[in-house]
Amino acid sequence: CARAYYSLPYKINNGLVRNHHNVIWFSDRDIARAEAIIPSQKFGKRKCNDRLIAYCRNFEPDLLLLGHANLIESATIKAIRNELPQARVAQYWIDTLGIDHNLRSVRSKLDCVDITFVTTAGSVLKTVASATVPAMFVPNPVDASIDIHRCHEAEQLDTDVFFAGQKSDYCDPDDLRNQVHRLPGLLPEYSVKLFESIWGATYMRELGRAKIGLNLSSRPKGSLGGDGSILYCYSSDRISQYLGNGLLTFVPACFSLGRLYGDDGLVEVTTFDDLVDKLRFYVTHDAQRRRVAAAGHSLAHTQYSTERVTRY
Repeated sequence: CARAYYSLPYKINNGLVRNHHNVIWFSDRDIARAEAIIPSQKFGKRKCNDRLIAYCRNFEPDLLLLGHANLIESATIKAIRNELPQARVAQYWIDTLGIDHNLRSVRSKLDCVDITFVTTAGSVLKTVASATVPAMFVPNPVDASIDIHRCHEAEQLDTDVFFAGQKSDYCDPDDLRNQVHRLPGLLPEYSVKLFESIWGATYMRELGRAKIGLNLSSRPKGSLGGDGSILYCYSSDRISQYLGNGLLTFVPACFSLGRLYGDDGLVEVTTFDDLVDKLRFYVTHDAQRRRVAAAGHSLAHTQYSTERVTRY
């Protein structure tokens, strides 16, 4: 229903096409629901797997790229590989590795894929690799046809601080994500908009009216920063949406995202008090806000464009 048309799978599809590849889109969730007697993925799973085999038989792809394809069984991938031995199979995963069912999902296909890409970096990738299947970091891509706003150029914007996301039971108790609801009361003189559920064009419109975006990915209980951590260079694709649209992007320092985007392309914060103090500074110092946001926007659109990411 296009409510997340700005998400990573669409950007990957666009990048591959712009790099002159012929791409067939297959949504396991949509097809499973459509094939079921009642609109349920569970009851349409078998037919969905059969459909994927038929797609590959007709199309004969060089590469089968799986993104969070939890409804697709390993046996299906093996059947495709038996029919099309020249085909290569890759999977990518964009959610945190700090949740057990995410780890199980990634590992469940290590017996049938050639490589795994994850939006987490460092030695923790060994936990989703095998002796024959490497795991490699891939950054969240920016798409110039989707990420169209230029908030870094605007002096007048309706919203000072923007965040879209929900509290999570997986989060550490002191995770900034679970404290962000306190901001409107602490910053009553500023326009702070917090959304638990916002999608589609409404999301992009609100995002395009904001000066600052809070990129607060979930930090699972007890997790620490640094190489080897499940947090290392990790972010949801929210970071590409914020940077790509010119918002000054705030990130928790424990995710080490400065390693990817530089100290001058985003703002790292350590504690909730540090977050509040830096929000006050950048809301009242607009030239500095636009300078850092412009650097982040430029880097995201050049170094992490979807064309460059899909070439990699």
